[in-house]
Amino acid sequence: LHYFIDSTDAIVRGSKYYKIYKIELEAMKLMKKHNLLHNPQKPKQIKRSIDKLLKIREEHMMEENIVELIDMIIPRIQIYNYKMYKHIDEFEQAIKNSNKDFVCITYPNAPLIPTKKGNWDFAKNLQVAVTDDNIIIGSIFINNPDDSKALPQILPELKKNFEILWELQKKYGTRNNEKEIKNMLKKAMVVCDSGYASEENITYICENDIRSLIMPKITSIYINNKMKSFDEKLEELSSEIEILDEENTEIETTRKKDMSRIWDGYNCKFNRPVMFTEKTPIPDEIEKGLPKRATKANYKYKALDCSGCPYRDVCKHKSFTEKISPYIYESMNKFTQKFYQELYMQRFHKSESINGYFKGINGILHLLGTNDKAITNEMHLRNTIYNTIHFVSISGTVD
Repeated sequence: LHYFIDSTDAIVRGSKYYKIYKIELEAMKLMKKHNLLHNPQKPKQIKRSIDKLLKIREEHMMEENIVELIDMIIPRIQIYNYKMYKHIDEFEQAIKNSNKDFVCITYPNAPLIPTKKGNWDFAKNLQVAVTDDNIIIGSIFINNPDDSKALPQILPELKKNFEILWELQKKYGTRNNEKEIKNMLKKAMVVCDSGYASEENITYICENDIRSLIMPKITSIYINNKMKSFDEKLEELSSEIEILDEENTEIETTRKKDMSRIWDGYNCKFNRPVMFTEKTPIPDEIEKGLPKRATKANYKYKALDCSGCPYRDVCKHKSFTEKISPYIYESMNKFTQKFYQELYMQRFHKSESINGYFKGINGILHLLGTNDKAITNEMHLRNTIYNTIHFVSISGTVD
């Protein structure tokens, strides 16, 4: 069993332009103190509040903080109402948790994050897990804008779902194969893209002995570079070397990012193997106390034979060192094997296709709920609908 985890932005029901600031909560308390909160549906009450605010301002002209609060209140008088004041504790707690000085009014717990569309919006990071048969087995929302801390949050949720599946099979299953299912779940492998190749995720995987296939960022960069015809930032990032002929005409450029990975090493641009020779510990990394497979070390590589190579005298990559963990080193070796390459490629028509289904024709998933419980229930409903449609479509086609 393999399950593929991927993420997508889920825009919550709250405009990034409709927010309330910490200082406005102080102003809200001032309005409450002077009995100036109003019913937004009654214009006369709003006018009464403004008139009294102006009077208070005149009486406290020498108190700068009160004058500033009143000058801030009047342009946005509509938000200083009874209904809004009922949520003041929720707003204050949300601001405290967010480390920002504002929150979304309609969804206070929603973080303002950079979305994959390049904008900032109040959104959640939706994590979805899908099996080989395109069945959704779990999903959660997290507040982190990227996937670097996602696995310690979604994998325990999947474990709960597997335990429920195990109990349902024991109680209602028509086949006496509980042991077979238990072994299958124990050997299940999680497959993720390079966004999950972080120290936090790898540490969790190693601590819990979870079988996994995560593409290393080094491998991802190499693949992306191969797919790009030109990248403006490539030159400054790649430590490139320009080889010039006698007439100072550029012959070619060599970069480590262009070196293809082979088992325990690399192939340089001139097809010379640069192989792993030595692993040395890094004291600062050892002091972190991480599992051995998650603890970074220096992996040294050296070219075996550079004879006949035109880059030989100027090449900076005849030997080099990578600061990576044993887990990442193992993963880079895995991705030189056809089996793991094909397994990883499945995620494009597994998890990514399902995210595309949820996002719809405009490429954005908009949620209807305005609190964490509501959007969780909404996502459970979406998952159930998708799985039901999928079960019907494959009915009778599998054993």
